Amino acid sequence: MANSIEVAKELLHRYWGFDAFKPGQEAVVASILEGQDTLALLPTGGGKSLCYQVPALAMDGLCLVVSPLIALMKDQVSRLNRQGLSAASLVSGLSSTESEAIRVRADRGELKFLYLSPERLSGKDFVTRSRGWKIALLAVDEAHCIAQWGHDFRPEYQRIAAFREQMGALVTVALTGSATPAVCDEICERLGMVRPALVRQSFARPMLSYRWQETVSKHQALEDALVGLKGKALVYVGSRRNSEELSRYLASKGYPVQAYHAGLTPEQRDFRQQTWMNHTKPIMVCTTAFGMGIDQPDVRLVFHWDPPESPEAYYQEAGRAGRDGGHGLCVLAWQKSDLQLARKRVQDAFPPIEQIQRIYQALGQWCNLAVGGGQDQRFAFDISAFCLRFDLEQRVVYHALQILHRANLVMAEEESLLPARIRFKVSSAQLYEQRVLNPTLDPYIDLLLRKHPGILDHPVRFDERRMARESGTTTVAILQAIHRLQELDLLDYTPRSDQQNLCWLSERLPPSHFYLPPQAYSDLLQARQRRLEAMIAMITGTGTCRSRLMLAYFGETAAMDCGRCDACISAGGRFEEMTTQEFQAWTLQVRPYLSAPLHPAELRQALEAHGLVRGPEDWERQAKALAWLVQQGAVARDVDDRLLWKNP
Repeated sequence: MANSIEVAKELLHRYWGFDAFKPGQEAVVASILEGQDTLALLPTGGGKSLCYQVPALAMDGLCLVVSPLIALMKDQVSRLNRQGLSAASLVSGLSSTESEAIRVRADRGELKFLYLSPERLSGKDFVTRSRGWKIALLAVDEAHCIAQWGHDFRPEYQRIAAFREQMGALVTVALTGSATPAVCDEICERLGMVRPALVRQSFARPMLSYRWQETVSKHQALEDALVGLKGKALVYVGSRRNSEELSRYLASKGYPVQAYHAGLTPEQRDFRQQTWMNHTKPIMVCTTAFGMGIDQPDVRLVFHWDPPESPEAYYQEAGRAGRDGGHGLCVLAWQKSDLQLARKRVQDAFPPIEQIQRIYQALGQWCNLAVGGGQDQRFAFDISAFCLRFDLEQRVVYHALQILHRANLVMAEEESLLPARIRFKVSSAQLYEQRVLNPTLDPYIDLLLRKHPGILDHPVRFDERRMARESGTTTVAILQAIHRLQELDLLDYTPRSDQQNLCWLSERLPPSHFYLPPQAYSDLLQARQRRLEAMIAMITGTGTCRSRLMLAYFGETAAMDCGRCDACISAGGRFEEMTTQEFQAWTLQVRPYLSAPLHPAELRQALEAHGLVRGPEDWERQAKALAWLVQQGAVARDVDDRLLWKNP
């Protein structure tokens, strides 16, 4: 093929400094370069972004990347730009001028990567404009969002197939780190992928130790887990209140801890994330708001204070430990009351339909919309003010909005950060006069002019924190200078702010026509309940390896015991299911197969081919024996779950 895997490896080394791909990555890259639609099912920490970024560089044209969250897009764009690669994101919060500038760069072929939300793909103007672009690759990140039975269904993802059809045959790669076999099938079907290649890497994380323990004191279980912590910790809780309360409790005990949740200001979120990353406060008590995009190598503990609602959620969150290949401890401490509360949370996420209908009509009044109007219109939305005006609980409104979104009626768009903007109002000559008259402001004026080209002609983006870092001064000092320049009528300054919009996906319906389809309500409720019960069954089960339970959920039936979880440790030497003679004979048979690293699934396949495994029960017994050998140090097990017999 023209774009060989050797070229891809050279690009990998040039831009990322890696000499080789991680397991699974090379197969995905090769499939894309051969022009084949590809579904990449790689575990958390498996390096999914490189799977499309590297081949895109080897291809002639633009890579469109569909992503579900603004924060994820901004993070990826920043990383690519720092590496000298041309990337941009079309997100809410951009001015029309800024959005148009990005489109012009795409028109001219100056962009290699363009990140955007799936909603953008359905806009007529965008489709018309993008037909003039040379699109080499369409990458769909977090592809499980397209599946109605997935754990994070988002209706707008189902618009991607229509975009592909309108644009002709686009080579497409879908990437996910948490999908069951049924969800994988649905992803391929709903994207309209043509004979896709499936690249599936094992979900096993052999360097993680799982502890799912019923306890009388979760506080004590948490403190026990924190003993000897060398690295960072994530403590996941189910609510903002719990994050604040538990953070205060740990702080009172002398732990370097802080809380993180969606109720913080952007400045607070940024600051707390930075102090966690640089180990100033390495323990973060957080909700799932501190989740996607967190990729730190030295997380050594992930503690779940509340049970997750699904095995998919647990796998993603626990998988943030040990991403550097080192050991990680994943503790889930639970009480029977927690399980009942988890069931109640799922039920509460589906308010009665009559209540949802009332909220829907109130939204129409908030937007001052007549019946039959509003489709594709956006309105400023403040959920707190809305609830106060219509005497509604904010929690109930939040859940109702999720359901109305899935029903393709109304969508509360993700809160978008509008960056600060500044512009000098006077000419350069007048500004020079002021610099002479106000010498204390001169250094700041000089700094603004040097760091912000065009500031004399039009509003430009302004980040006081970045400016403080680059100039060696403080954010407070810079803002004081900005306000003084405003008082002197020299500067226009618009502070940054958050805003949320309400978008009407269809015209406002009269009460008699209001309807929630099963896939937006009843079917989805049942699916969430099934996933929660699967999680509870795993938590409360005894005697079976925790890792094998999770892997079986994701379709990996050939997995062996991890030898590290609480179930394996309590079970001890279960290889005694074989007699001494049987065990010795078995080791002589198996040992030659492990002279080179081999995954358990590959080992099982080889043994079955030679008649050395006689059915699932026989493999079950052999897998336990292998796990015991790993515990004893006779067999090595690397971070990719491959086995190798050690030399005597």
